[in-house]
This record gives sequence, structure tokens and C-alpha cells, in this order.
Amino acid sequence: MVRAKGAPPLWVLTRSVARNAAVPTLTIAGVLFGELVGGAVVTETVFGRTGIGRLTEQAVANQDIPVLQGVVLLSALGFVVISFAVDLVTPHRPSPAQRRSYPRRRRRAARTSGGVRMTTSVIAETAVEADGTPASTAAGSVPSPRRRRRLRGRSWGLYLAFVVVGVAVLWAIVPGVFAPGDPLTGVPADKLLPPSAAHWFGIDTLGRDLFGRVVHGAVHSLSGALIAVTVGLALGTLIGAIAGAVGGVVDDVLMRIVDVLLAIPGLLLALSVIILLGFGTVNAAIAVGLGSVAAFARLMRAEVARVRRTEYVEAAFGSGATFAAVLRRHVLPNSLTPILALAALQFGSAILAISTLGFLGYGAPPPTPEWGLLIADGRNYVGTAWWLTALPGLVVVVVVLSANRISHRIGRSGK
Repeated sequence: MVRAKGAPPLWVLTRSVARNAAVPTLTIAGVLFGELVGGAVVTETVFGRTGIGRLTEQAVANQDIPVLQGVVLLSALGFVVISFAVDLVTPHRPSPAQRRSYPRRRRRAARTSGGVRMTTSVIAETAVEADGTPASTAAGSVPSPRRRRRLRGRSWGLYLAFVVVGVAVLWAIVPGVFAPGDPLTGVPADKLLPPSAAHWFGIDTLGRDLFGRVVHGAVHSLSGALIAVTVGLALGTLIGAIAGAVGGVVDDVLMRIVDVLLAIPGLLLALSVIILLGFGTVNAAIAVGLGSVAAFARLMRAEVARVRRTEYVEAAFGSGATFAAVLRRHVLPNSLTPILALAALQFGSAILAISTLGFLGYGAPPPTPEWGLLIADGRNYVGTAWWLTALPGLVVVVVVLSANRISHRIGRSGK
């Protein structure tokens, strides 16, 4: 419309296109700002660069709390500034053309509110075939061959994801079945042997079988991820359920606390908690779990608020049921499917986060065969023994992608 009025292209680009395109761009920038700061910790540690990431890692190692507080404050301030910029760019008020059209829309809605007109969508939904089958069902009950092939491919991908996660769980439960040897002892004369039929993942720098160490390290990474998801799920679900069910001042206070947690990058929050709790797999898992509380709380609060507005919940209140009974029987059971999908997604993210903390040296101590620590042990031999880093890293990537695939399926089943 602006170009039809004769506006020059540069004016249209700067006043209309750029303004509307900046909203999603700045939104993503605000979310990624903290993640980039957290990623700088890993990048600068690996490549020995000097910057804010290296400064953060040294502050955690030396337990320099003031420096870490400054980094966290800087990241949170950047998140707030970018979010404020998004609010300034986003048009909150309707345009003059939209305001002029409101009375006309109300008159049109009043003329058509008597139910005289029936749209084509309603006709299609109420149409039936000769045998009594709805037309929409009869037309869409048989998928096309291309859709059948697509669904079959998705099913195989889902089955493969379950197989990968199942094998990883078996590694954690019965590692001796897959790797009978001792993961802590080796033959120094066989160090740095490449992958072969006898040693699938090769030999590390101390002559230990790398595949056996990956298998025995599954219990540390998976148990840590389970603890992290449990902490985030329990605390976040409790906070979200209380905020969504009670509402009012309680909702405002709890959601502002959640906003503070969202403003702090997950890795920096985990490093801050580790300073207080100390190093180790369990402490790292608790730190990662606390970082995921905000996501669970936000989602649970939204689901509880949505379910509370449904008709069957209103009918339950109208029948005389108490608030606790309605919350227990109707609201919570119908709000858990997205939460379970998020839990599966956070399980993969927790594996990645715990491996990152182990890579930085804040997880299990050496010579524990933890996945992140295995990757860190081989980073100095990337040029001569690539398998020391690539194969354990590939295991982490495959398990995380499989957990994300299962999470996607759980989320789709709840719709």
C-alpha cells in the first residue's frame, strides 16, 4: 500500500520493512546474547583466547565471586537492554487505518451474529457421505502415497531414536556386558592405536580402550542428566502450577523471579552454582537443573492457565468441587503432556550441558570416564589421534539428537 502511494523504495525499506523485520531479529538476538557469552567460555578455553569467556573460567577456577557476578550482571543487562529494544520496536497501538475500521467491523459483526450465514467451512464439516461418513473424514482418511512414505520415514527415525537412547541406558545399567574390561587400566605400550575390530574407538594416551571408557562413562552422564531434569521438573512444575492456579500477586512475584532466571545464561548460572556447591557430577547436575527451572515454570504456568479456562473445569467448579480437587483431577493431568515433552528435550540438553562442564573440568574428576572429560582428554591430540575427541563427541551428539527426536514426538502426540 505504501509503494502504491508513490513512496520511494528507500523510504519503504527503512520505515516499513526494516521496522517490522527488526522485531523477530532483536528477539532472537536477546535470547542468543547470553548463550553467546556462555559459548565464549568453551571457545576461549579450548583455543586459549583471552576474553570474557576465559575470564569467567578463571573466576570459577579461583572461586572469584565478584568477577563472576560482574559477568553475570553484564549478560543479564544485555538481555534486558535487547528485550527493551524489542518492546520499543514492537507496535503496541493500532494504526490509524485500523482504528478507523473498528466501527465498521463492529457493524459487520452485528449483522452476521444472528447465525443467518453459514460459511463453507461449516458446510464442509457438517456434510456427510451417502453411507453416513463425514465428508472430511472420508476425504482425508486415506493418505497419499507420498504422505505414507513421509510418515514411514518419520516412524523409522523415531524407532532409531528409541534404540539409541535404549542402548545408552543399557550402557549405564550393565556396562560390563558391552565392555567387560576395566576402564581405568590399560596397556601403555598400545597407546594411541587407531580404531580397529579389537578396539572400536581406538586406544587413548594411557593405553585404555576408549570404547570401554565411553560405555562405562554413560552412567555418569545419563545419571547426571536425570538428576538435572528431575530438579528442573520438580521445582519448575511446582512454581508454574502455583502461579497459574493462584494468580494475582503470587503469579506476579513468582514470574518476576522466573524472569530473573531467564535473564541469566544457563552456563553462567550453572558455573555460579558450582562455585557454591563445589565440583563433581552431582553438583554439576544440580546446577544444570536449576538453570532449567525457568523453562519448566513458564510452560507449566501457561498450561495451567489455559486448562483453567476450559469448559469442563468451569463445569467442575459449578458442580461444587473444591479448588484442590479440580486442580488434582482436571488441571494438572491435562497440563503434563507439554511438560513431559520439555523434560525429554531437557534430558538431551542436560547431557550436553553436563558434558560441557565436564569438558571444562567442573564435573567428575579424572580418571573418571565421563563423556565431557573424555573429549577434554583428547583435545590436545586432534591432529594425531582424532578419534580421542571425535568418537566420544559423536556419541554425545547422537544421544542428544535422539532425545530431541523423542521429545518432538511426545509434543506432537499431545496436540
